[in-house]
Amino acid sequence: MKRDEWETVRLGDVITSAPVLKCGDGSYPILSMTMHDGIVYQSERFKKDLASKDKSGYKIVKPGQLVVGFPIDEGVLYIQRYAESGIMSPAYTVWDVDYTYLDKDYFELALHGPRSMKYYASKLRGSTARRRSLPTPTFLALPLPLPPLDVQRRIAETLDKVTELITLRKTQLKKLDELVKARFVEMFGDPVINPKSWETAPLSALILNANNGMARRGKDADGSIVLRLVELQNGFIDYSAPNRICLNETEKKRYEL
Repeated sequence: MKRDEWETVRLGDVITSAPVLKCGDGSYPILSMTMHDGIVYQSERFKKDLASKDKSGYKIVKPGQLVVGFPIDEGVLYIQRYAESGIMSPAYTVWDVDYTYLDKDYFELALHGPRSMKYYASKLRGSTARRRSLPTPTFLALPLPLPPLDVQRRIAETLDKVTELITLRKTQLKKLDELVKARFVEMFGDPVINPKSWETAPLSALILNANNGMARRGKDADGSIVLRLVELQNGFIDYSAPNRICLNETEKKRYEL
């Protein structure tokens, strides 16, 4: 079957709102949602307990259920992939998924694909950036390409291999960066100890101008990329879901690098 012959369904055709099951006096592992790693055990990700002391109102999330967080236009929605149920903040919405004709890996990739991300951003409603949300009927109307299961699995496997290659490439670049730093120290000495007695100056003497950057967000298709701190990690810039804003000339002169 060719790509243009793939069936397209509404997201609401494959998910339904899950009954709200609260933790009560039960004992469940606490789960957290992360922007890039999906749903994880809180105990493995964070050093301290971030959950409320009273967890009786926390929602039980079963394996395979879809959890949607905020902001959705930054891809905060993932499948609960652990073999056991866990609990999450009542702020999240939980959905049951019909996997009869749907592969989990493909489904999660489709929800984070460029078209889906653009759809979320264009449909948000609200007066301020941090309070904008996606109405449930609009979320359920998201178009979802549904190729045959074997094609879905093939797509997921291919993209997984690409992700592995990207990770390996980042590791290589990190090693090269360490080599450059080592070479720098070899040539000029440790900048903290300054064993070669180079002339020094305070950083303030070298900086012409400093500002706090931009606080507003945007999803302008033709806008300039405005990086956020979350996209500057471990010496790399993450361009997977950039914040794009149409800047005026004054803003360009002030903020562009």
